[in-house]
Amino acid sequence: MKPKGIKMLAKVKVKKAQIWVSAVLYVLMTTILMVVVLEAGVPLLNDMKDKSIFVQTKDNFVSLSQHIEEVSSSGPGSQRLVPIEIKKGYLSIGNEKVKWSMDTTADILAPMSKISLGNVKISSDADVDAYESGNYYILENFYMLAAFNKIGNSTAYGDIISNNIIGYLQFKGTGGTANGTFDFSVNGVPISGTGYTGLVDAGYDKASGSVIALVNNTEGNYTIIFSLKGDTDFMLVNVE
Repeated sequence: MKPKGIKMLAKVKVKKAQIWVSAVLYVLMTTILMVVVLEAGVPLLNDMKDKSIFVQTKDNFVSLSQHIEEVSSSGPGSQRLVPIEIKKGYLSIGNEKVKWSMDTTADILAPMSKISLGNVKISSDADVDAYESGNYYILENFYMLAAFNKIGNSTAYGDIISNNIIGYLQFKGTGGTANGTFDFSVNGVPISGTGYTGLVDAGYDKASGSVIALVNNTEGNYTIIFSLKGDTDFMLVNVE
């Protein structure tokens, strides 16, 4: 006859092992659920973080603008120490502006919108520069640069051919330059005649920029409008 105590001991061991295995499975399931929840919530947390950074930086810029006004009204030799902490984005100084930009997916501003707080201007997708450079009118944003040949002016027309309006295109992501024929036609006939090209509204940090080409010939007047918008890698062309 087997001793009774041995059988009882075996049962106790099995029961404890089952409890231990169940605890391990519970911990593992809890860990997996927590990882899933965190991964799903990361974009939301990042957007909340970006909104907080935006509000803090906006307040810093408003404060900076106030200090600049105080210094300008205090006379020669006046100084102020203004600490600015940049947690994300890019800070640059040029063209008589202090500029901060940040890329974000957070719903902070509506696309191509603008808010004015005195000397502080807040806008979304405002990375277009429209300016003159040598013999070209330039439309430029983060992705591309388009150079348009200067032809005549509004008071003195020059000979203009549609395939000579765009000088070249540069794509900043690849570093490539597109040189060639960029032609525009109506009913299969290239537009040509006399006219001029010009910037519609020159400036920096704009939501969009445009170059206009006016062509006058025996069949009528044509207006070609080239538009580059912020945060886009393509150009819109409208022939009227």
